[in-house]
Amino acid sequence: MGTKTFGQLRKEINEAAPATTVVDTSKKALHLCLKRIKDAKDENEIRRLTEELQRIVFHRQYRNAEN
Repeated sequence: MGTKTFGQLRKEINEAAPATTVVDTSKKALHLCLKRIKDAKDENEIRRLTEELQRIVFHRQYRNAEN
C-alpha cells in the first residue's frame, strides 16, 4: 500500500460518486421540505432547505414539461 497521488485519489472519488443526483420530487418530499423549512430555526438550515425546495420544484416542472 503506497502513497497515492492527488490524481489517483481524484479518479477513485469520481468513479465512486454517482454521475447524477436523483432528486425526490414526490408530493411527500415537497411537503416534508416545506414542513422542515417552517420548523427550522437556524438561518443556514433555512438556506439549505430553500435550495432543496428549489431543486424539487425545478425537477417537478421539468418532468411535467417532458410529459
